[in-house]
Amino acid sequence: MKKILVFGNSGSGKSTLSKKLSSQYGLAHLDLDTLAWQVDAPTTRRLISESQQDIDGFMVQHDGWVIEGGYTDLLEVLVPQAEEIIFMNLPVSACQQNAKNRPWEPHKYESKAAQDLNLEMLLNWISDYYQRDDAFSEMAHNQFYLDFPGKKTRIMANSGLANSASEEYWFMSINLVKVDYLNSQHAQDLIYLLDSYAQDPMGGGETLNQSVKDNLPKELAKLPHALSLICYVDNKPAGLVNCFEAFSSFLCKPILNIHDVIVLSDFRGQGISQLLLEKVEGMAKDRGCCKITLEVLEGNKVAQNSYMKFGFAGYELDPAMGKAMFWQKSLV
Repeated sequence: MKKILVFGNSGSGKSTLSKKLSSQYGLAHLDLDTLAWQVDAPTTRRLISESQQDIDGFMVQHDGWVIEGGYTDLLEVLVPQAEEIIFMNLPVSACQQNAKNRPWEPHKYESKAAQDLNLEMLLNWISDYYQRDDAFSEMAHNQFYLDFPGKKTRIMANSGLANSASEEYWFMSINLVKVDYLNSQHAQDLIYLLDSYAQDPMGGGETLNQSVKDNLPKELAKLPHALSLICYVDNKPAGLVNCFEAFSSFLCKPILNIHDVIVLSDFRGQGISQLLLEKVEGMAKDRGCCKITLEVLEGNKVAQNSYMKFGFAGYELDPAMGKAMFWQKSLV
């Protein structure tokens, strides 16, 4: 029988998926929340060895199981027994919306009212996922995912859960990779994504100049302030962001400008842009940046809605003077 670990941010859908898998395959279901904390001090963690004893007892009783939780320190204990892991790597905004909509969880709260009182704290906890460095962080979860030697799947949209009623569930495998401009595969994928966007009406409708295709990655490699991320879906390049560090003279701090945001048409509507933007925001904070900026075409309403959903807004100092305009003068 299957032995599956499901992990991710709070509100990512771990419980929903785990219950579906439990029902679909006849698996015992264990939520690590039920054994990770002291009963008489619910904000204090039990010793890992104490939690492990309860986990061992659960596994002795059941041949097949699905275990869920965000505790990387406990998940690591389970690696020798687990056959498969599923990383619920949804955008923070989706996790927060799920948290607002979740029903009463009686194994965690004595009443729905008590659960609602905790909502603001939970939303803040979710939002810090990419900034924390603890066992519950994206950094810890991603490393656990990368290190696991068996079957693994990364899920970044709850829409995939609709397929779990089928005989064999299917989800997209999602990986965000920081581009090494001197890596030939990364360079090839970067040019492919950028050229695909250039041929889109929103990108100008024309293919990139051959000289750009031949030289862009190695020119970017010369710039210490350049940063690119590629999103791979099932090992296929699906999205790209190119960023460049600038500087705010008013705040005397660096800025990270997102120069390109690209999601191929076949992968749009899956939250990939939000995932890329969240990763960029985390990296900008690590660099001490005071803000992230980008430009968007007036006619690109889909992109505008995506950016506003993430928290972007037009730049202005005094509303009476209007919003800033992005101008250029070509020198080539």
